[in-house]
Amino acid sequence: MAVATSGRTVALVATVLCVAVSGSACSTPPPRSPAPATGSAPAASGKPAGTPPPPAGTVAAGRAICIGPVPAGWASLSGAHSVATPDGLAFTVDAVAGDTAFGQYQSATASGVGELDLATGRLTRISTYPGQIGGVGWMSVEAPWLVWEQLDSRSELRDWSVHAWNQSTGAASVLATSHQPDGSLVQGPQPLPVLRNGRVAWAQPVPGGSPGTVISQLRVVDLASGTATVVANGRLSSPVFAGRYLVWATVAGQADFALGAVDADTLHAAALPALPGSPGPIGQLAGAPDYLVWSTQDSTGLVVWRWGSAQYDRFSSDDGVHFFQFMRVAGHFLVWFAGGTSSVLDLTTGNGFDVSGTVTGSADSVVLAQPVGQAGGKAALVASRVSRIAVGAAPSIAGCR
Repeated sequence: MAVATSGRTVALVATVLCVAVSGSACSTPPPRSPAPATGSAPAASGKPAGTPPPPAGTVAAGRAICIGPVPAGWASLSGAHSVATPDGLAFTVDAVAGDTAFGQYQSATASGVGELDLATGRLTRISTYPGQIGGVGWMSVEAPWLVWEQLDSRSELRDWSVHAWNQSTGAASVLATSHQPDGSLVQGPQPLPVLRNGRVAWAQPVPGGSPGTVISQLRVVDLASGTATVVANGRLSSPVFAGRYLVWATVAGQADFALGAVDADTLHAAALPALPGSPGPIGQLAGAPDYLVWSTQDSTGLVVWRWGSAQYDRFSSDDGVHFFQFMRVAGHFLVWFAGGTSSVLDLTTGNGFDVSGTVTGSADSVVLAQPVGQAGGKAALVASRVSRIAVGAAPSIAGCR
C-alpha cells in the first residue's frame, strides 16, 4: 500500500479512537473500522424521514443516512471537470482552495506533500518525506498559507508535528510537535489544525492530566508575526472555525459536554447565538459559514446546527462502516473519512454516496481523488483522477431511499 494512503488511514483512525475530550491515549494501531470510544453515548436510533420536528430547544430525532450509488449528476460533473496525474503517481486530496488541491503524492521513488493545479494537472512538490514518515493526518489551507499535521512515524502514533508553508515565499516551518523537552512524547491525540485570516488554531496536548485524562491548550498562532495565544485550557476537542467564531468542545466529569467559543477576529470570549439546548456527547466538530456540525462521541450520530435555527437536525449511521469523523462542510454537503471509506452526504436529504478514493471540500467546492484503473501488484501505483465540483452546481442527492 502506498505510504500516503496507509499513513492517512493509520493516523486518522488512530485519532478518532483517541477522542480528545474523552482523554484516552493511543498506544497501538487500531483496527480498520474504529470501535466506539470508551464511555461513548449509545448510538442514535434512526427515524423515518417524515418524523415531525421536536419543539424548539431540543435535539431533533435522528434519522438513518442512506448511502447509495454515485448520482448521475455528480458523475457527469466529476467527469467534466477533472485532471489526471501521470502514470505511477498517486495523489490523495486533503484540502482545496480555488483551483488548487493539496494533499499527498506517492511515486515509486518519493512521497510527500504537494499541490495540484486543477486546471492544468501540474503537480508541485511542497515537501518530500524523509525516512519512515507515516503521512498527513489533517490539512487546512487559506492563501497564502497551508498547514498540516504530520505523523512522523509509521509505528509510533504519538510522534507527530504541525507544519506551515507560505505559498508566496515557499518558506516552511514546524509550529509544534509531540516531543517534550526531555525527549518523551506527550500523551494525547494528533491535532487537527484549522486556518482563517492568517491564524492557525489547534489543541495541543500538554503534560498534567491524570491517568486516562488528556489536558490540552487551545493555541492560536498568527503565522505572519509568530505571535501565539492560548485561548482555552482543559479537556477539549480540536477546534473549528464556524460562522464568525472559533469553536471547540469541552467536557467536565464523565459526560458534561459543552461548546466553548471566542470571536475569530478578536479572540475574546463569545457566546454562541441561540444554542438550542445541550449539545450532548461530542466526538469531533466541523464548521462552515452557515453550519456547526458535530459527531456523537461514538461517531455513529451526527448533529447539524444551522446558524439561527431554533433546533438541531440529527442523523445516524448504524452500519458499522460510515463513522462520522474527520468531517468538512461544503455548502450543504458533508464530506468525511470514516477510516475505511470516504463519503459525501447531502445535509438536506440525508442521502449520500461513497468515493473510491479520497474526498475533501471547502465552502465553494467538493474535490474527489480516485484511482484510474487497478494496480498491477502490491507495490504498484496507479494514477489518480482528481475532480472538482462546484457546490453551487452540485445537485441534491436524492433517490437513495
